[in-house]
Amino acid sequence: MRRSPLLLALLCILLCSCLLHAKRPAIITTGTADGNQLWGYVQVREKAHLFWWYYKSPQRVSSPTNPWPTVLCVGPASSGRGNFMEIGPLDMNLEPRESTWLKKADLIFVVRQTVPSN
Repeated sequence: MRRSPLLLALLCILLCSCLLHAKRPAIITTGTADGNQLWGYVQVREKAHLFWWYYKSPQRVSSPTNPWPTVLCVGPASSGRGNFMEIGPLDMNLEPRESTWLKKADLIFVVRQTVPSN
């Protein structure tokens, strides 16, 4: 599996597009002190956000051929399901997972959150 330059470009275009089309883009970013995890959200329009969570692999080697799995999720708690119940580094009890994709590649989870309007 290789990190696709096209996938990275599409993700960048998506986030930039959200910023350009928002009247007042709200960008909130935070992370761990060591920089191994970053998370935040981008407001795409009123009451609609893209939430993202990035994990840097401890076995990371800078190379354009390294895979970069991107998990795109829609719906409430969908990024949490993928992150904590499937491929993320921690399980639901915040214990290290024996088998995680993070052992092979950086991970980024992206989820669209929309608040329904009346």
